[in-house]
Amino acid sequence: MELYGDGVSGIVFCVDPLEDENWNIYQEILPLYFPRSPNEQEVADSILPKNTKINAMGEAVIDEREIRLNTGFISMPKPVKKVDPSAIPRRNQREELHVDSSFAFAQDNPDDVRRKDDMSKPKDQLAIEEDNRRYNMYLRRAKDEDLSDLAALNFIYQSGVDSQNRPILVFIVSHLPAASANLERVLLYLIKVLDPIVTGDYNLIYFHTHIANNNKPPFSWLKEVYSIFNRKYKKNLKRLFIVHPNVWVKLVVWFATPFVSQKFWKKMTYIPKLMDLYQHFDPQALKIPSKILEYDQDEFPASYTREYAAGQEAKTEDDKL
Repeated sequence: MELYGDGVSGIVFCVDPLEDENWNIYQEILPLYFPRSPNEQEVADSILPKNTKINAMGEAVIDEREIRLNTGFISMPKPVKKVDPSAIPRRNQREELHVDSSFAFAQDNPDDVRRKDDMSKPKDQLAIEEDNRRYNMYLRRAKDEDLSDLAALNFIYQSGVDSQNRPILVFIVSHLPAASANLERVLLYLIKVLDPIVTGDYNLIYFHTHIANNNKPPFSWLKEVYSIFNRKYKKNLKRLFIVHPNVWVKLVVWFATPFVSQKFWKKMTYIPKLMDLYQHFDPQALKIPSKILEYDQDEFPASYTREYAAGQEAKTEDDKL
């Protein structure tokens, strides 16, 4: 790196932290040669050998390992001793060694084999495999990274199950400071929470209540999220409810039309007020923040008046029975 440093823009180590045993080696050795703090520098100084000679290529030069050739002396080859072939003991057939000679023949390049294999696959299958590869990469990162700060925001969580025992996921966009948050880490947290749930059928309730400019993620990020969420997210989603929608969210839906399948849109329902949501789910099963409940009561007081009157009437009938 010192010799060609000006021509190197970056070095990437592609190591799988979950499956590759080299991961721990990299974690232990790299800080010795590339310390990131004074503490790591002290550890490196105490472990690495002192006064090590380094050549121009960054390799350690150890005198004891240097090979010295003495050109002032030329050794003559020793005469070959003739051996009588009949004096060489022969093995019987059972003692003959069976050696696999396949190593002696040239093998096809693994990359070429993979390319040929990919060419024989349908495009749809290749697309699915590529989507799964990208998704698994994000999933490994999500499991390895500390995302406790995002968990404290409580912007996505499971809130009970529906009448068919399918999980109900709640997403509260007003809890997410999208403008100031690292959206890549937000994506990792979404995957960390959703991955164990979306393996089967599930419902998603998106609350657009109290949204501000700080809560609006860019459309490019939403498009990226949709592309990374693999097939199980879209297939296993049974119903999507958008509560308290406004013009902005409807505009986003309109812009997303070319990128999203028609099957997905058929699962979506706009919910102007919570009373409409309660027709699909048991209110007791839903964990909805008090601010959203208060907003709904202020915006639609007539609904709560009618609901209260209907509840009192039903209670009276029950008392008579």
